[in-house]
Amino acid sequence: MTIKQMSKSAGQADRALAYKTEKRSHSPVDVLRDALDKAERQVVSPDANNIEEFLVALDSIEEQLTTLTATQADVRPEQGRWDSLVARIATKPEPIAAAAAKAGGLAKLRAQHPPSESFWWHVDAEVTRRRVRAIRRFIITTVAIIAGVVFLLWGVDYLFPPNPNTILLVNATSDVEQLVAEQKWAEALKRIQTARTALPNEPELLVWEGVLYEQLKDPIHAKASLDQAQALVKDQPAGFWILVGNKRFQVGNLTGAEEAANLALKISPEEPQGTLLLASLAEARGDNPKAISLFNQTADLARKADNPQLEVIAKMRMGTLMQQVNPFDSGSTAPTNTLPAPTTPITK
Repeated sequence: MTIKQMSKSAGQADRALAYKTEKRSHSPVDVLRDALDKAERQVVSPDANNIEEFLVALDSIEEQLTTLTATQADVRPEQGRWDSLVARIATKPEPIAAAAAKAGGLAKLRAQHPPSESFWWHVDAEVTRRRVRAIRRFIITTVAIIAGVVFLLWGVDYLFPPNPNTILLVNATSDVEQLVAEQKWAEALKRIQTARTALPNEPELLVWEGVLYEQLKDPIHAKASLDQAQALVKDQPAGFWILVGNKRFQVGNLTGAEEAANLALKISPEEPQGTLLLASLAEARGDNPKAISLFNQTADLARKADNPQLEVIAKMRMGTLMQQVNPFDSGSTAPTNTLPAPTTPITK
């Protein structure tokens, strides 16, 4: 064979191979595989630009599989991929519905591509059904929890009725705090004295009585009430002065509140409630830098005392101050805080 004949034979072989490759690359199975490849990429992150093409492609893939299966072609791997793709859409229809909504909604897309009978054209309805079910479950759960709590509270009250003296104390202090907010000192004192007829040795009522006497410029009776309260809580000397300081703070006697806080800290320097009271006083006076520093100290002391609730309160109030404009400007006019620092209850 001459060189020319060999060259001609090689060229014919190349053309035959190229024809076979081209024919194979455009076979129905290969077209199906290409469509599956593209759909598997698009299902990961559908958007308004490709959602219509994606839905139409799903119809085409479904039709191709039906046709190829009828011809007994071996499309088992492709059928497996298709089943996985459909299962993903059925499990997570929300991305499809969201992308379609940005493209005008599935109702519009269905109208443009009738008959649109396959389930992927109707995932918006499935998403709505799931939301309704979720809301229904939430409502049922919430109602059940509320009913359980109500029943529990009813059961507790029925089986273990609250101490009437506790109810009297809570009602009395609530009434007094309202009257104090309105600066009705005499009426508040009268309410305390009414409650004391039933609870003559309640320290909190005695402290309120003493603080209200101070507001009415009656130091003799004020001292008598405070001395009596202090005698009832000899085992909690720091707690007594913190209670006094907080009541004075509530009536607006900042100087007296500071004196009481300092007495409490002199007795117990690590008491976070005392530092919290001083921080509240600094905030009420508009001294934000000092208040922030004291709230920070309170959080540290509360953490050491294993009092996470007080630590959170101190950090929240410190954060509120730090968010104000120029909080470290001593000339700034910060809003005053008229609420007392949380108190540690005194037990007899």
